[in-house]
Amino acid sequence: MSFEKGFPFTVRELATNPGRSIKDFLNEDRNRLVKPVVFLIIMSLIYTVFNTIFHFEDGYAQFSGNEDKVTLSISQWIQENYDYANIIMVIFIAGWGLLLLYFVTQEWQIK
Repeated sequence: MSFEKGFPFTVRELATNPGRSIKDFLNEDRNRLVKPVVFLIIMSLIYTVFNTIFHFEDGYAQFSGNEDKVTLSISQWIQENYDYANIIMVIFIAGWGLLLLYFVTQEWQIK
């Protein structure tokens, strides 16, 4: 684990200089930082492991009210399994982000 490249370097740079590190990633050197989608997935998995061990997010997602049966059962599952729901959400966020990136780059190539 080198601290001049890779995951530890990305965490350090985003914690100390977020704006500059993002600007450098977009405009200059993309080899030193971890790709954003991979970083998001790794951080989500780390969050899940820590939350499973230490239970620091108990009751974070609480749902109540007059909801239909399906919505209530989905909400209860999310509340009981927030760690896994977080990983599922990351997959959808990453997919939509890649799709958006694809359409944005296609539009730039047309102009």
